Amino acid sequence: MPPGFNRVTVGVRVRPKLDDAVNVLQRSERYEPMACSRYSDTTLRVWDGRPAIDSRSFFFSYDAVFDEDTLQEEIYDELAMGVVDDVLRGTNSTILTYGQTGSGKTHTVLGRVQKSSTENDIITSDTGILLRALQDILHHAEINKNKFHIVVGLSAVEIYLDEVRDLLSDEQQPTAVQMSLVRDVVRFGKLTYVSIRCLEDGLRVFQRATARRMQRMTSANDTSSRSHAVFTIEVFQQPITSSSAQPLDLLKYISMREAAQLAQLEGKAPRMHSNPTFPMASQPLLGEECSPVMHSKLSLVDLAGSEKVRNASVKGDGFDELKKINSSLSALGNVVHSLYEGSRHIPYRDSKLTTVLRDSFAAASARVVLIVNVSPTTLTVEETLSSLYFADKVKAMKPDPHSGGSDENDMVCEYLSLLRKYEALIADVHIAGELHMFTAPQIIPLVADDQYNVLYDPAFHLRRPECETRRMAASMMCEAFKASASGKNQSLVEQQQMEAERRLLRKK
Repeated sequence: MPPGFNRVTVGVRVRPKLDDAVNVLQRSERYEPMACSRYSDTTLRVWDGRPAIDSRSFFFSYDAVFDEDTLQEEIYDELAMGVVDDVLRGTNSTILTYGQTGSGKTHTVLGRVQKSSTENDIITSDTGILLRALQDILHHAEINKNKFHIVVGLSAVEIYLDEVRDLLSDEQQPTAVQMSLVRDVVRFGKLTYVSIRCLEDGLRVFQRATARRMQRMTSANDTSSRSHAVFTIEVFQQPITSSSAQPLDLLKYISMREAAQLAQLEGKAPRMHSNPTFPMASQPLLGEECSPVMHSKLSLVDLAGSEKVRNASVKGDGFDELKKINSSLSALGNVVHSLYEGSRHIPYRDSKLTTVLRDSFAAASARVVLIVNVSPTTLTVEETLSSLYFADKVKAMKPDPHSGGSDENDMVCEYLSLLRKYEALIADVHIAGELHMFTAPQIIPLVADDQYNVLYDPAFHLRRPECETRRMAASMMCEAFKASASGKNQSLVEQQQMEAERRLLRKK
């Protein structure tokens, strides 16, 4: 597991008003006051100005908050670049976009599809996370081509009317894919995998998949996605040795991965849990010990937008689509709530969406990034608040109790999840967000060892003014932060320096 590992990251992006919108709802935004504003780098202010409710403001704290002027590149650099680095070190990761219909989810993760296929104009200011991630992964493969065979594959499925469909199949229309969840292993039937050797390959696959995805015009969005889309980038890395002078093709690596899954279903122990070549791999290695293969994947999930039936103005097939979308998002909410509460049973099987995402949420070693997209005005503030309450639960999720494995970083994540429930006591939330970079023994005794901590005593709030409570909480957190700083892992510093250098190179 990488040093400074933060299992769950949550960011919020506010969409700008759309002057060229065709649909009724987005045209109406022109005359509505703004409800969402970026209060700080990590705080969003939401003003609930609905006529039937007394005007009031809400403040939400997340890992990052982006206003309506934020560029696509900034979103990638802040929320996705570090995730790609973790994938290349062997950590399975997932990036999800969540929000109401028309809030900008697809634009964030996929961006605008470019018609040209020349290398110089594939990445533009409108390019989303998917192609930018592919660019960095292929760049990593190029600079390490003399040390490792690095093979990259891409698959794409959509979940439409609770049916998993292959967006890259050779048929004229997307074909249904059988999927099963057996003994905590999610397996797909015949699924198309495409080898990606250059960014032009990625662009062609991207164009094919997005063109076949189900869309429909609604009152809230001109081109509303009526399915959940999951794009999975799989990376296989194998050191170049005398026994592996030539790389295998993608399908052979896929077969090795599927064979390991079958062995897991049969209860067999993995051949290799670790190898000096891949010290940070969070999954068992494939292949032979003399030439191990590290497999990792990045899943990019563009969720269909939530929409209330009374506001949708859809009939027939559109109404059936809306019911299935809301049902699957409700099932996702139930999974998140169960993880938030630390329940023993997590209802992954309630929908195809939650079954597909089981690997992302269950494994303590997997990383999840949630990007919540919100519309800017008071016209949709009810849906905005609903999305933000969902994000609050995601950022406080605990690992699945049945996922197995626990180390000091997991203890810190669990402790921070509990700590976030007492955010009203913390003057500087940013300090709490930084604590995950350090090991548990340095933090927990300083802050949580005393079971009778006066800061968590409800009666204390009746006897002391709130400002003093906040001051004491902030003081305690600062002391923990200072004490932990002396034990910061050197590799974390190197990682941060590497990311800073990459950002500098990208801007040249």
